[in-house]
Amino acid sequence: MLEDALIRYLHFIGMMALMATLVAEHLLLAPTMTPAELKRLARIDAIFGLS
Repeated sequence: MLEDALIRYLHFIGMMALMATLVAEHLLLAPTMTPAELKRLARIDAIFGLS
């Protein structure tokens, strides 16, 4: 019973992380980007991959 609830909450958190990272990537992408922005985008993409 507790395991089912934990899995459901982790699934919900994963979906929210997935959507948040997609929005962050959409807002960050630009035709010209600085190296700092590219590092930030790489970190956001790693979180996207984990979620």
